[in-house]
Amino acid sequence: MRPLGVRREDRFHPRTVGHVLGKAWSTAVIPVHVPLARPAIAAFRRADHVGITVTSLAEALRFWVDVLGFRHVVKTHYENSEFLEQVVGVDGADVTLAMVEGPDGSLVELLEYHAPSERQMMKPRSCDVGSVHLAYMVDNLDSLLAKVEAAGWLRLGAPQTVSGGARDGLRIVYVRGQDGVTLEFLQAPIQANGHAAAWPNSLGA
Repeated sequence: MRPLGVRREDRFHPRTVGHVLGKAWSTAVIPVHVPLARPAIAAFRRADHVGITVTSLAEALRFWVDVLGFRHVVKTHYENSEFLEQVVGVDGADVTLAMVEGPDGSLVELLEYHAPSERQMMKPRSCDVGSVHLAYMVDNLDSLLAKVEAAGWLRLGAPQTVSGGARDGLRIVYVRGQDGVTLEFLQAPIQANGHAAAWPNSLGA
């Protein structure tokens, strides 16, 4: 029978104690919680990149490089081939892609398809199934937001500040571009010295 209040994942270790439950014992078994190791899922090692299909690669590069400050790493054209069709799952695919790198080393792959001709423009709302957004911590939300809006992107609402809890003081805003891409910008609370506070990730780790 499982001892009251002891979970299945707990481990038991003999400990020498003076008194347990008011009785003298030389040795007692006391439950000590030892977290189980997190199981590996699909043997993932790390995130490699995020891919975004765009209308114009030139315009997308201007935004990601000139406005957001990413570094243009490489640009490659892939003509139609069985290899490409098998990778992307699109018959007749022909694409030019560019890889940009953020200040933190994260990679974004921008793809402009030249074929097939019957391509759709998807502009989902945040609530629509399949909608995706990327979130970035920034130093100065207001300054970046002004640059983003000048580049033709729209804020989806006024910047909001979290009140209370572990994320107290965090400022958040969503913006959306002409291709329907949604980005989230977050700014940690500003300290007395004028700099943003050190901030963990969204899990608080």
